[in-house]
Amino acid sequence: MTALEALNLAAPLADTYNAVERKLLVAIARQLTLNDNHELNEVSKWQIKKLTQLGQLDRDAAKIIAAGTKGVPADFAGTVQKAIETTLAEDGLTDMWHNQSFSESAKKAVRHYRAQAKDVYNQVNTVMKYKAHSSYVKAVNSVADKMTAESRIRQAEIADKQSFLDIMNSNAAAAASGSVTRTRAVRDTIHEMAQRGIPAFVDRAGREWSPEAYVNMDVRNTVKNTATEAAFGTMDALGQDVFEVSAHAGARHKCRPWQGKLISKSGRTAEITDLRGRKYKVFPLSATSYGEPDGLFGINCGHRPRGVSDGLFVKSSKTSEEYGKDDEELYNRICRQRELERRVRKTKTEADMLEAAGDTEGAKAVRRRAAEQNKQLRAYCEENGLKYRGGRVKTYGKVTAGLTNGKNGGIIEMTRKKDGAHRRTSSRGLQIIDKPTYNKLTEDFIKHDGIIIRGADAERHLKNNYASYLPSLNTAFIRDDATISEVLEEMYHAKQDRTKMFGEVLTTEVHLRREIDAQKYLLSVTDKFKIPDEEVAVTKANLEYYENELKKLLGGERHET
Repeated sequence: MTALEALNLAAPLADTYNAVERKLLVAIARQLTLNDNHELNEVSKWQIKKLTQLGQLDRDAAKIIAAGTKGVPADFAGTVQKAIETTLAEDGLTDMWHNQSFSESAKKAVRHYRAQAKDVYNQVNTVMKYKAHSSYVKAVNSVADKMTAESRIRQAEIADKQSFLDIMNSNAAAAASGSVTRTRAVRDTIHEMAQRGIPAFVDRAGREWSPEAYVNMDVRNTVKNTATEAAFGTMDALGQDVFEVSAHAGARHKCRPWQGKLISKSGRTAEITDLRGRKYKVFPLSATSYGEPDGLFGINCGHRPRGVSDGLFVKSSKTSEEYGKDDEELYNRICRQRELERRVRKTKTEADMLEAAGDTEGAKAVRRRAAEQNKQLRAYCEENGLKYRGGRVKTYGKVTAGLTNGKNGGIIEMTRKKDGAHRRTSSRGLQIIDKPTYNKLTEDFIKHDGIIIRGADAERHLKNNYASYLPSLNTAFIRDDATISEVLEEMYHAKQDRTKMFGEVLTTEVHLRREIDAQKYLLSVTDKFKIPDEEVAVTKANLEYYENELKKLLGGERHET
């Protein structure tokens, strides 16, 4: 199978991840300006507010990835199967492939890589979700940096609690003179994000691979590995020990000496005769670069073995320079086409992101740039005899995933009614936590350097909610009219975070398990803290909700480990 054929095989999977990447980027852009009144000029407050929305972004990312990649393992397995059938057809072995008594050893290769597909792409999905999370944090900080270099609150780096409180309660964080406007800051940050994208894989050297690049590489190598193993399995079934190495133009340094050569798998065959009676020298496999990452049949190698039998084969007469030259030229032209397509998609995605962020003027300017790039793509295809594929530069309209009412932004929303006595009643008709209980519940949190924001600052941050905990800053926001359940739950979430309960990385599964644990904890201390029946009923409803969400997550394709 040629590199061009492998590229075409990988295209549907690459398109799937391109769509997922684009939806994640749009979701992040929307989050940057969602519920933003655009009148706040205190950078630190804006930054804190945006970071509290990380929980919702994580949930949106998980939904986007799960929905967009649901069929990937099956599609990948089908791609591998198709590659095997194509390879065997080239060698005239298709009929034998379907002979069960013959083909079991060769089919082991297919089963192996089909089983591997799910693990590989679950890993890709997990990396993309993590990178969406980190990209959002970077975007928030980037916007804040561009708005003012003097008063940015850096995530997880607040050492002085009092100075933080001073900032939150004063105008010290107002945008510095000469700094760019928020609209411009968001616009510049979105451009950077659209160009950078959401990585799907990080290799040992720390290099980040785009979804398209990684999928193409993985499909190409998996197809090659499967085809090689299937070919070796076929040789074993036919009793063949010798194979001929295919040849193509542009072979790598460690592969080039072995193109067109006859190789013995066992190393025992030294000579072999063709149909015309000509004798050929056979080299042992151990003498080649086989087994080295950049060697024969190694990573990104385009060669494959073709089994031969003594006295029954005709050796290829094509030279390395002649073999596949036209295919290589076409492959290079198509790679350039893909590059131009990526440029158009990135620009269109940037426009979609700007629209999601409410910057219609910026989006119009970027769409004009995308139209010009698309015109250049069409011209390139026409000049090089390639088919223009409009579907590969579409971005398919708006992404609907975003913040929702209810459990928004990782802020636990409570709507509970009053019960019991000895506590004031709020305008909501709920009992407000009394001061002694409040001091008791928050004591441990404060001992662990926790920061509590209350009063008007908390109300502006929380809006329609009454308490929340921000892990990245070890900060809790609590309104003056919060209930005991609301305070108790957020203090428990802080404890969960300190102890890394259920895991150090806040994946969707860890988040759900922490929420379930917190609801169970609230129910266990109902009598101790005299929690009203109405609040208990809501806690039970929340518990049922989170348990159902976890069941749905674990019952389908698991994208986090």
